[in-house]
Amino acid sequence: SDTVFYVLYALVDRGSAYPQRELCEDWFYPPQTVNSALKTLETQGVVELVFSPGNRKNKEIHLTDKGRMLAKEIIEPFMEAERNAFSDLSEEERKALLGAVQKYIANLHTGIQMIPGVRRKENLSSHVH
Repeated sequence: SDTVFYVLYALVDRGSAYPQRELCEDWFYPPQTVNSALKTLETQGVVELVFSPGNRKNKEIHLTDKGRMLAKEIIEPFMEAERNAFSDLSEEERKALLGAVQKYIANLHTGIQMIPGVRRKENLSSHVH
């Protein structure tokens, strides 16, 4: 699933263990969605969940050896393709793209804030990956 892919992507991007709660907040995934993806990954031996040091409530997500191999085969080449695609743009194209994305995020943030009952403590633009 997309969520499984992006959980792995987030772990590789972070480069270390990722607290489950923090991953949900950073990537705007509902906890239930992440839990489902983690169960799949854990069953396949790709990740393991470990209680955070000094906290028996929160768990950290760790890649297993199998997970690191999978990341090398799939996630890292995907990230490299993203870097190459961006690098192949001219400086002018990069600036235009980033400017358009920043405007899009600002407009999206404004629109989300107008939805009744939706509250975000943080600015959406701080979560662009």
